[in-house]
Amino acid sequence: MKNLLNTVATIAVFTVPQAVAAQTTNENSDSANADEPTASAGIVVTAQRREEGIQDVPVAVSAFGEQLIAERQIETLEDYGDRVPSFRTSIGFEDSGISIRGVTNIGGQASSVVVYQDEIGIGDLGAAFNLFDVERIEVLRGPQGTLFGRNTIAGAVNIVLNTPDDDFGIIGDLEFANGPSGLARAVVNLPIADGFAVRFGGYGRISDGFLTDINGASQDDLLEAGGRFAARLTTGRLTLDASVMHFNGRSGLPTEVPTGAVSVGVAGVGFPVGIDDGQGFFPENRSRVSTNLDTERTREFTNYIGRAEFDFDFATLILLAGYQTNSLDLSGEDFDRTATDFIVVEDRGTFERLQTYEARLQSPGDGQINWLVGVARNIDRTGRRAASTFRAALLEPVLIGNGLPQPVAAAIAQANSPFLVEDFVARGEIRSIAGFGQIGWTSEDERFSIDVSGRYTRDRVFSSLDDQAPGFGVLFGAPPAPIGLLEDSEVFEAFQPRVTVSFQPNDNTNFYASVSRGYKAGGFNLNAQNIPNAPTTFGEETAWNYEIGAKLQLLDRALTLNMAAYQLDWTDIQVRSLFRDPDTLFLFTFTQNAAKARIRGIEVEATARPADGLEFGFVGAWNDANFVSFPGAVAENGLIVDATGDRIPRSTEWQFALTGEYEHPIDDGIDAFISAEYFYASDFTQSIAYNSEPIAPGSEFGTITDRINIGSTDFFNFRAGFRGERVSVFAFAENIGANEVFELRVDNYLSGFQAVIRPERYGVRISFNY
Repeated sequence: MKNLLNTVATIAVFTVPQAVAAQTTNENSDSANADEPTASAGIVVTAQRREEGIQDVPVAVSAFGEQLIAERQIETLEDYGDRVPSFRTSIGFEDSGISIRGVTNIGGQASSVVVYQDEIGIGDLGAAFNLFDVERIEVLRGPQGTLFGRNTIAGAVNIVLNTPDDDFGIIGDLEFANGPSGLARAVVNLPIADGFAVRFGGYGRISDGFLTDINGASQDDLLEAGGRFAARLTTGRLTLDASVMHFNGRSGLPTEVPTGAVSVGVAGVGFPVGIDDGQGFFPENRSRVSTNLDTERTREFTNYIGRAEFDFDFATLILLAGYQTNSLDLSGEDFDRTATDFIVVEDRGTFERLQTYEARLQSPGDGQINWLVGVARNIDRTGRRAASTFRAALLEPVLIGNGLPQPVAAAIAQANSPFLVEDFVARGEIRSIAGFGQIGWTSEDERFSIDVSGRYTRDRVFSSLDDQAPGFGVLFGAPPAPIGLLEDSEVFEAFQPRVTVSFQPNDNTNFYASVSRGYKAGGFNLNAQNIPNAPTTFGEETAWNYEIGAKLQLLDRALTLNMAAYQLDWTDIQVRSLFRDPDTLFLFTFTQNAAKARIRGIEVEATARPADGLEFGFVGAWNDANFVSFPGAVAENGLIVDATGDRIPRSTEWQFALTGEYEHPIDDGIDAFISAEYFYASDFTQSIAYNSEPIAPGSEFGTITDRINIGSTDFFNFRAGFRGERVSVFAFAENIGANEVFELRVDNYLSGFQAVIRPERYGVRISFNY
């Protein structure tokens, strides 16, 4: 690995000065060229809620157009995240987790990054679906609350889908890959009348998975399908857009293998080592699991979006409305991940119901003074439910581990099996109303500009918990955990300002500096009412971001170099903590406010075409993210520790990607190409540590561990094939060498933490465009 990194670094030293850029230029920067094969000059973005060339907007933003999305097989946010500086994702069948510049949701009720589809927030479950019929994807780094709203404390992801137009067309893809797995997609654009067109399409994905259950009880198969219908009516000054999208999917086991490492919390209830049923542990085992239940997970996503735009000459009025439902349901989950009937999740589910309404009036954007004012209303309803039972085979060693003689433990276990260990329904609601505005001034020679924006937000947060699980302690005569309905509500208010100054000495150079503030509302720990040292509420978190950047186009716009340096002061961070209550012997999760963190970093995006058909790219980021002051951290075993100076969980220090492609014409309208991509991300931790070393040796992570450290990961992608005006065919190999752990999930499994891996993929894709 070290030699490989040295080689890559050497390549970067020689290629970046020659090829520092992320995109090639389009001379007409007023048109949104989504086919531009780079993330720069030709692409128009809406980072400031109006269309601007990406090199002109004074924001750290990365964007990929439609053609590059297709060529690089970018189908989830996880695929996109590998190619964007300071952007890390964990996208699974059940949820999505996104980190920008080391800021992520390590606690609290809401994500620190909001994903938008056509200006409407789509929630964590919605962000986990397949990207479909996408015109472009934008990632805005740093707080974006002034124009995009609350919870964008780390940044925002804006997915822009294709809209109907006046040209008839059919596009689609067919993919065949190992697993085996397959993908089919098709979209039709249909003009109906002058000024009226519709666009509709669908996709389906199927996979037999990559895991083997040694007992034959379950598998990691996947079946996913979706469709979208959109209509656009343009008449005079008015443009109306409406769309509906629906996805659904079914899957078995997640792509995870056991490590054998268990946490202190699990070891404390009688299981000091992970159970090996013969499947083995990572890293020797990368594809085998042991279960005794046929797990089934299903999810659905539906959204409705309406948009009206009216041109008044002096300004444009835009009205937005969106409603969506997301749901996840799971039954028959073998939570212990062993062949023995220990722990069963009888039922588990999550839902989101999101409503968005927005009205804004904005100037045309071509004058010396440009402005925007608007109001927004959001109603977010979320919920979770779970019901789990422990069987006698598990209860007996648990009781023995807590001091009962074997005969007594056996009798109690048999009498109480199955024992209700979890049975709750939790609901949350955030009703938000906000007013926002922006005003910008540009000098007469268009070289200097200053922009001021701000948003006032009022959030009413409500939470309820109906819990019927008594906890293990009742078997020993201890009082039960809180049972019954608990509710609480509170109002949070915040003002989020932003000031940006930009200097453009010529058409190819843009220097900027900005100061902005981000905010995320607080909430409640209703399940931690009886836990010593656990706060029953947690407050809002805020962040001030200071940033300078440069966007350069060099050598007749053949080279582009975009750079940004930043410091983010993060205050009252919402941090999730887990430990076992000594009375009820039950694992509780609650959120506390850390005191303060400081994040500093540098980002670079570079791409160039030194010769016809040859393109190189480089994306790199350095991120130093640490708690500046966190003396009252609660670690997993319930100890109060000083985490000052510790790295923020889930933040990587180094990340980079190298890309290269050569394209050569072989016939009229047909080009042959070959491309390669290399990705690297340094290690990170998943939790607050109270001891830097594992308690006992065992697996790669220690048999009993209080700190889970995820090692660095790197892998390659390769593609080669032919591109024509109507049909393209290429072969691909993805995630080659991705043998390191990508993430660890859930420490309650008796087979230990589960290592999330990226399986290698090989296949062929055929694309058509008529």
